[in-house]
Amino acid sequence: MRAVRGVAQRVAACWTGNSGASARDMAVPLGRNHPPPEVLLQQGAQKRWMPDPDALELPEANDLYPVVCKFMRKLNVRASPGFDCIAAPFIKYAEKEVPAVNGHGVEKMNVLAPYFARFFALMEKAQIPEMWKAAKVTPLHKRGPVLDPNNYCMLAVSGTMCRLYVNVLRVYVT
Repeated sequence: MRAVRGVAQRVAACWTGNSGASARDMAVPLGRNHPPPEVLLQQGAQKRWMPDPDALELPEANDLYPVVCKFMRKLNVRASPGFDCIAAPFIKYAEKEVPAVNGHGVEKMNVLAPYFARFFALMEKAQIPEMWKAAKVTPLHKRGPVLDPNNYCMLAVSGTMCRLYVNVLRVYVT
């Protein structure tokens, strides 16, 4: 793992103009019709080239629904709501009983899940609302003298909607 991290750091340093990676460290297409890596690296440095981001296949709302339901069931009801002021219990327990698909008994269905499945079409825009970017940051004392600021780590609590969105998005990115 350490060797891979070192190569990635050297390549990033080379792309940004810092010294570091050789042309052989970069993953480049090799073969008869391609120039050698040194030429590709030189051309890329001249154009300030960066690789294109990986393409993400966007899910349909019907495919998104079960994933949203899964993460709604996993919400921690004791978590802080953050700045969006939408409490996790409100989202998690907004359920009604409906007849089961197999015809025997009833099952619980979250009434907000269809709304959130459509709402997460924000993936098409590849943006999140500005309000979701805000977080409550609290210093958390680790150990040592209380008056020393180096003995604290910062704990950031994002909003419930942002946490739900990020968890759903993580399923499709990874």
